[in-house]
This record gives sequence, C-alpha cells and structure tokens, in this order.
Amino acid sequence: MDAGTLARVQFESWAALTSVPPSCGHGTAFAFEGHEVVHLHDLDEADLQLTAPVIARLGPQLAASTAVRLPPVSDWITILLDVPADADLLIALTSVALQAHQHRGPTPLPTPCTRGLRRLPLALPRDDGNPHLLRSRAMSNHRYHLDVDGHSITLTVTGRHPCTAALLIDGKEEDIRRLSGKQPVELHGELADDAPRLITIQITPDPGRHAFQEASCALLMQDGTRRPLPSAG
Repeated sequence: MDAGTLARVQFESWAALTSVPPSCGHGTAFAFEGHEVVHLHDLDEADLQLTAPVIARLGPQLAASTAVRLPPVSDWITILLDVPADADLLIALTSVALQAHQHRGPTPLPTPCTRGLRRLPLALPRDDGNPHLLRSRAMSNHRYHLDVDGHSITLTVTGRHPCTAALLIDGKEEDIRRLSGKQPVELHGELADDAPRLITIQITPDPGRHAFQEASCALLMQDGTRRPLPSAG
C-alpha cells in the first residue's frame, strides 16, 4: 500500500476527522469540527494545517526533514508521501495539529493550503538509508535558460522518479512542481518590472524516452507571446 493510501485509511478511521470536499478543489480533505486540517492532493503529496505557532515551534525539525516543504508565511505545510515513513510522519503531525486546533481559542478565518502558494523551497533528494532507493533517485540535473528584457529566467529539472522542476527569475525561486506521469506541467512567475508581467513555463515531456528528463520547454508571456526555453545543460 502506498504512503498516501496508508494515510487516508488512517484518517478515515479517526472519529475526530470528517472527509469533506477540499476548498482548493483538488483531492480529498479531512476536517476537524468543520475546519479543514488535512488535504491529500495526490497519493504522493499532502497539505497539513499545522498552524503558524506550531510551525514556528517545530521549525528546525521540520526544516531538517526532506519530506517537508515550508512556505514563507502560512498555517500549512506540505509533506511529500514517497515512502511509508512519510505517512507515519504525516499521521504524527496531524495528531499535533488536532491538539493545536483544539486550543486555538476563537476560530480564525480559514487560510488557503499551500497548493496555491509559490516560492516553495526545493526538497532535497531522499535516500532514507535505502541504497536501492538512493540509486533510483540519483540526481539527474537539467537546466533551461533564457534572458528576457534584462531578466534571467531559469528552469531546473532535478531527480528521477519523480523529478522536481523549479522556476527561478533573476535568481529567485518563483514556483516549484513535482513532475510525474507524462502530462504537460506549468510553472508560473512574475517579471518584476514597473508594471509586473506574469509568465508561464510550459513543460512537455518526451513520450518516447525519459519523460521529463527529455522535456521540451516553452515560455509564455502575458501578451500571448510564446518562445522556446532552450536547454543550458
């Protein structure tokens, strides 16, 4: 049983949690006293409303885990569900989150999960002490780059099974996505001009070879202009 399914089965057995449609519109949510606490967006990724005070208290431990992504300012964290140990981590942190929600006092306004947030830190490669897992995820780095109107636009694709794509504009991380399957993926960012311009990077995997390791990339400007994003090695 995969990690996401392990977590879902566990949450379905908890009397304190109720399965509800997620406010972000993707996946499955579990709510505590009517308030969404856990989002299982995919079988390999979950968001948890751990609350800002708990995130601040556990910050060093959370940052040390390669399964956890911490957005800059949020009540939520993202947990990558790659191996059963990640499900155990999510379940343990959900117990902590439920305790935090019980003692929050007046119910705060709901905050969006991390799915809609940008600038998430890139997760480090995992080995979890498993040599086979380490070999299967040996880093494979691919870089695409283009200079546009004085701005440096760089896309990096790292890892194997799954890959992770990160968009950097002028050296600053704007968006990050996990890449799996063979469906096109989009990353979004903003060119910080006097009148900021939104951009989209569209990644189309190679269906016949190594999917995202052999992807073609394009830059879509706000005005509809489309330009290829060339490989830089």
